Formats: sequence, structure tokens, C-alpha cells
Amino acid sequence: MIWTFARNNERTRCEIRRDPDHQDYEFIVTTADGAPEIERFDDPDALIDRSVLCFQALFEGGWRPEPGSHS
Repeated sequence: MIWTFARNNERTRCEIRRDPDHQDYEFIVTTADGAPEIERFDDPDALIDRSVLCFQALFEGGWRPEPGSHS
């Protein structure tokens, strides 16, 4: 799942995916400067909790989802 958030002319992308070995999950946040931050989770509930916290922080910081940007 990929979400793109916008604020002014900046974009931040959040992605949830399985890791390359299909053992764990990854939550990747790629900021406007293009630097990805990757967190790994073996517990899907912890992954969802972390993503919700990230989305809340983005909203509080003035970021908004781009229409049609999630896949």
C-alpha cells in the first residue's frame, strides 16, 4: 500500500510492504528530500499502530493525502 501526502510543493510517500524475504513487514517513509526511512515489523498490529501514528503526525503538520494517491 502506498500513500502520497502533499504540503505546499513538497511530497512525502508512505509505503507498507512485505520485506524482500517475505518474513516481516516494512513501513517506509520517503520524505521530500528523497531519503527513505525504513522500519521493520514482525507484528502486523505494531505496523498498523506505527503507520497510524505517522499519518496523524503528517496531518498535524499540515500534510494532506493527494487525491487518488493510494494504491
